[in-house]
Amino acid sequence: HGAGVRFTATPHTIDRIIGLIQLTPEAISTEALSLHADEHPVTLTAQVRYGAVPHLIATALFDQGKIVLNARVTPQDLVIDEGQLSLAQSHVQVTGTYGRVEHRPSALRLEGIVELAELAHLPFFPLPALNAWGMTGLAAVTAQFQGHGSEWPAAIVRGRVRAEHLTVRGIPVEQLLCEMEQERRVLRVLIPSARFAEGKLLA
Repeated sequence: HGAGVRFTATPHTIDRIIGLIQLTPEAISTEALSLHADEHPVTLTAQVRYGAVPHLIATALFDQGKIVLNARVTPQDLVIDEGQLSLAQSHVQVTGTYGRVEHRPSALRLEGIVELAELAHLPFFPLPALNAWGMTGLAAVTAQFQGHGSEWPAAIVRGRVRAEHLTVRGIPVEQLLCEMEQERRVLRVLIPSARFAEGKLLA
């Protein structure tokens, strides 16, 4: 009750933990455990089954949506075999590895349907630089992340966005193809093609 923890490998702080954790010879589990992660309230249901490579199944509910994970736990990585991030209008599949120890890089791949306005307000890994673009609308997104969890803004992020209808800085856009790249703390957005006011733009 009321416990807290900070991880050396990530910038995240978990505190105000309230609930029961069950220990058995086969697994450690919890149901509807209440906690705060980086000041965001979270309700966690999870089980880690013991074995040569422990297996994690978890669902974390938070104000904006939920995260579901099916993963393996190694000494250095959380290997995400299947993950899903669901927000109000966004549904993204996540796979890859997340570093569990200090200075261990992560490599994640994301793919799904995203409400672009929600990208700038992700609860644990925000991308506030996207606010300046004022993008809204549903889009098909693929993205790759490489870097350290404790240095998210310094990570390498590459992504592609396809959308039929959206707005960018208040301007209606159709048939958008957008490529995003973040490197050395700089986010760049390239629009190879799109339609503005019934005219086609080619970069």
